[in-house]
Amino acid sequence: MSYMKPHFFMVVVGKPGSGKTTVVEKLVNETYKNKFDQILVVSPSVKKNKIEAKPDDKTDTFDLKWIHAKIRKMDQMQRARKAFGSKDLYIKKAMPSMGIW
Repeated sequence: MSYMKPHFFMVVVGKPGSGKTTVVEKLVNETYKNKFDQILVVSPSVKKNKIEAKPDDKTDTFDLKWIHAKIRKMDQMQRARKAFGSKDLYIKKAMPSMGIW
């Protein structure tokens, strides 16, 4: 996928039951599989979905401290691996119950 940047941010938004989790599962488990060194997922349904990201890189709580810490770590790792062209992806699913879209 030559059109993809080395790292980017994605938000998946939709009504409950509209297929957000299914879209993210397909993207992470198929389309983006082996395309990124790290994938962060924030989703209220993260514990029951089948997203193949590392357990430490998934959370069901929108916690800015956790997100910032992960992004800082990704940035440090990116700098350390710069010669290897590290690619990272962060996905956040809409959390309307928390007022986050």
